[in-house]
Amino acid sequence: IETREAGGRRGLDVAKTLGLMAWNEYFIQDTNYEQAIVWTEEAMKIIQDQLGDNNFLVVAPKNTLAAITQFKAMQSSGKEKEKLLKQAEKMKLSYVETYVANLGEFNPETAAAMNNLAKTYREMKRTGEAEKLQLKSLHVLTSILGPDDEEVAATNDALGYFYKVTMGDMDKAEPFYIEDIRITETLFGNIRNLYQATGDKEKEELYKAKIAEWEKAQEKKVEP
Repeated sequence: IETREAGGRRGLDVAKTLGLMAWNEYFIQDTNYEQAIVWTEEAMKIIQDQLGDNNFLVVAPKNTLAAITQFKAMQSSGKEKEKLLKQAEKMKLSYVETYVANLGEFNPETAAAMNNLAKTYREMKRTGEAEKLQLKSLHVLTSILGPDDEEVAATNDALGYFYKVTMGDMDKAEPFYIEDIRITETLFGNIRNLYQATGDKEKEELYKAKIAEWEKAQEKKVEP
């Protein structure tokens, strides 16, 4: 990018472009992580030089860099893994704080950032902190979006997985899995009712089949 030294508005546009390129390289292309790191670090430097360390625009490239860092940690072991996880934690803590400062604690994006940090705590074996953040995220999402939202269902599912796989406690996992099932059945049912009301029999039958497949998958999920 030839304009990367430009200041002001043009410089921030360059930073955004670099951030998007890095995101695409890591999350979409799944190829050159090292190049993605270079772009994210450069994007962050431009934004921080012009707007300060905690400006909201820093969040996107920092999120990408934290994801890459955690991925590299999972490919490592021993002290190197520990070092990389600490770096990922520091970045994720920083952007959780930025979300809270800019959007408030009761915001879906803030809740998603909390869940993201919880993933790092799980890998660091800091299960108490991971649990606290996931439960807080569920409370935030339920308060904002209501109890029958797909994001709430996904967070219940993640908590069920956490208790079952990370903690080995199926008794705690079960109610979260059951709530995930209840919400998803409600959402599927709403769609099916819509097709019934419009007389679209083909789509109604398709969703009935999808629900049956999904319910079989859920039966396996809640087995001890």
